[in-house]
Amino acid sequence: MITVRASGGDVRGMTDALKGDVLRALKAAVAGATDFAKARMREGIRARTTSTRLPNIIGSRVMPPDPKLSYRPAGSIYPRGEKAELIFRQLAEGAVITVRNRRALAIPLHNQRDYRGALLPPRAFPGLVYIPGRHNGGRTIGVLALPSSRKRNGALRAKDRRMQAAKSRARVQGSIGEDFIAMFVLVRSVRIPRAFDPAAIMAEAERLAPGLFDRALAQIRART
Repeated sequence: MITVRASGGDVRGMTDALKGDVLRALKAAVAGATDFAKARMREGIRARTTSTRLPNIIGSRVMPPDPKLSYRPAGSIYPRGEKAELIFRQLAEGAVITVRNRRALAIPLHNQRDYRGALLPPRAFPGLVYIPGRHNGGRTIGVLALPSSRKRNGALRAKDRRMQAAKSRARVQGSIGEDFIAMFVLVRSVRIPRAFDPAAIMAEAERLAPGLFDRALAQIRART
């Protein structure tokens, strides 16, 4: 769990009305900073995966719960459950993922995304062909490719096909020939870098907090 905190200083001597405004603004600033940090972490996950649900493993809350106020409100960002905690740690720190039982990980060579911004999975490209690769230390490597002669390769436009063909030549063309365009490399294991840096995101959220407090206080005073 990652915690966001902010302090409003010594407001105990203020009038009740003014004190209430300050405490509400302080809580709004913490909520805004917490939402910002959660959104940044979710963006990092979304950019790395084809799953539209995986970013939702991260939840958040602000304490104390509404309508209570506090001199030291706190926002927390947390994984939703034990399995989510493991995934969260892997995404925040990096990890080595290995599959068994003759399965493989499909690593995209393309940058084709859906309307949510998620990378397109193999099923989005009709006509993919499996081309076995070499055996290296017990780890089988293969390729999912599209025939290069097709007028329309699944979700690829003409410009996309040219760009993808260049990537394919740079990565795996020697093993699949010129008749195919590689879209995914199949591996038994892969080291994934961290999807986001929690410390950097929290530092950025803390820098935003004073401005969020000022705006929240101005809006509250404008309504009174």
